[in-house]
Amino acid sequence: MFDSPQQHPRISKEELDYILSSTPASMAASTKRAIPWRSILTSRPMWVTIVAHWGATWGFYTLLAQSPTYFRFIHGWDLNSTGLIAGAPYILLMIFSYLLGWWCDWLQKSGKMTRTGVRKMAITMCTGVQAAFTVGLSLSGCQSGLAVFFMFMGRIVTGGIPAGTSANLVDLSPNFSSILLGICGLSANIVGAISPLIVGALTNDNQTIGQWRLVFLIAASNMMIGFIVFMVWGTADEQSWNFSPDEQQHEETVHLNEQDNQSIERIDEKGKMETRQLEC
Repeated sequence: MFDSPQQHPRISKEELDYILSSTPASMAASTKRAIPWRSILTSRPMWVTIVAHWGATWGFYTLLAQSPTYFRFIHGWDLNSTGLIAGAPYILLMIFSYLLGWWCDWLQKSGKMTRTGVRKMAITMCTGVQAAFTVGLSLSGCQSGLAVFFMFMGRIVTGGIPAGTSANLVDLSPNFSSILLGICGLSANIVGAISPLIVGALTNDNQTIGQWRLVFLIAASNMMIGFIVFMVWGTADEQSWNFSPDEQQHEETVHLNEQDNQSIERIDEKGKMETRQLEC
């Protein structure tokens, strides 16, 4: 295993030339480029996506870590029952995540939705819809059946995170997506640390329906903030700092050529229509 074709000791010159000639210049140059830290750290689309991810993961971690404790103290279930309740939704979450990802790809490739529209739909699932189910859980009171239903559904819709916030960071900058995902992962880890602390502060020696309702409403509030922020300011458009100056100039040239071609096609179609009218 070698880092590049040039480093392979047994590659032939013909094979090396073929690989290099078939590799886009942007890929070949990507390893030599400086990371545009200032552009990344001041990118509004990136921070908007991270806010949405913060909200989605707050709900995810709350339901993941606190469900057994909630069902044990509020509904009086034993550890075996709560363990099953906590683990079972992840099978459905996996299925939902795959199906939603496939559907998002199909909607985008078929032209039925824009890339930004697809990402907003997926993020709606893991923030707005999850918030609604979490509010339902907070209001379920002593009704165990409703609590299980809302908890299950809240877990399942977090399957929108891969097709939503995670994919959106790759859309913003394919060349630097690993850095964006790393920053986003840091925010998720912060949530994973803060959320249990808040739950502990609210419920230690005070295991009441009212306190747990507050726990779930705080989680839902974070989700709704992420949902609203991304719906208003979110985008999946590739950012200019993803390209080097040469690549950006090339993209602009290609875009202008496409516009020129479309203009020529419209002129040709208009000329054909006028010719048909004269023939009549």
